[in-house]
Amino acid sequence: MRWAVRRTAELIARQTQARFSSPERIHIKANLFHGYEIRPLLTALRRQQQQQRLRLDAVMLGDSFLTTHLGYPSTVLDGEELQEFFLRVQLSLLVEIRRELDRTALSEEVYLIADMPHGSARHVDLGLQNAQRVLAHGADAIKIEVTTLDHLSLIEELSGGGVPVLAHLGYSPQAGGAKFVARTIDEARKLFRLAQQCRNAGAYALVLEGVATPALAALAAHNDGGLPVYAIFSGHAPYAGQSVNVWDALYRPPFPARYFPPTASLDVSTFPASYTDAAIVEHCRLLLELLGTSYPIFRGADMSGSEAAELMQSNPWC
Repeated sequence: MRWAVRRTAELIARQTQARFSSPERIHIKANLFHGYEIRPLLTALRRQQQQQRLRLDAVMLGDSFLTTHLGYPSTVLDGEELQEFFLRVQLSLLVEIRRELDRTALSEEVYLIADMPHGSARHVDLGLQNAQRVLAHGADAIKIEVTTLDHLSLIEELSGGGVPVLAHLGYSPQAGGAKFVARTIDEARKLFRLAQQCRNAGAYALVLEGVATPALAALAAHNDGGLPVYAIFSGHAPYAGQSVNVWDALYRPPFPARYFPPTASLDVSTFPASYTDAAIVEHCRLLLELLGTSYPIFRGADMSGSEAAELMQSNPWC
């Protein structure tokens, strides 16, 4: 396991160097739920017209499996028994995805992230224990939604032991709260301070969900001391990676969703019959073609144009 973690850290370092040497290239973290989604995703990447513009860094098993496949209203789990049950579900899916990823030609260039589900890291000791479980089941790195000081301590413990940790900031589905973050200068500066804390704790990158685009642009820019970022529903900016969800590329959510992929044209009631390799390839290909152009759409902010420009030109990492 230590060799695998070391290999992942070296791969992440190469990806980061490549990202900051080519601002026009979009680095992708692709969220999926099953091993069988990997091959059609890779086919879509090969078929989209501007292959050199995109680079797949990692695939991630997301906790939204709870809502998409198990019928839960959110990713919040009530009670330790249910939290342990879903973690076991995640572990079985990790084994499946690991096996399929290792069969591909990109297994040495793409790593596997495990999303720590709600309750699995509610205190540091439990988080360390469960992190070792997901690593033992095939994960190369771990994503944590950072909502408490314990999460920062957990990042410090894990990264200090050589485990790559991806910190999720902005809107946190596991904790609720505002779905649109960093709308004002004060909110943006609060986000910047938390990003610095994650960096100082040892996180290797950030996921920014539901963040105003000017704040995304500031955090993504190639600044001294900065971390790579992957955006979700936060617009796009130079150097910003994107987190894309294979499921969301196909299926319309059951609620008004202005910022979701425009390629989602299928009703979830047609699953699983409509979830074919051909459908995954075509919808993902279309979504990849839109990345960095018409999608994701700009996420405005409650600040003047001059304030937004000043924010984007600042270095939020110092």
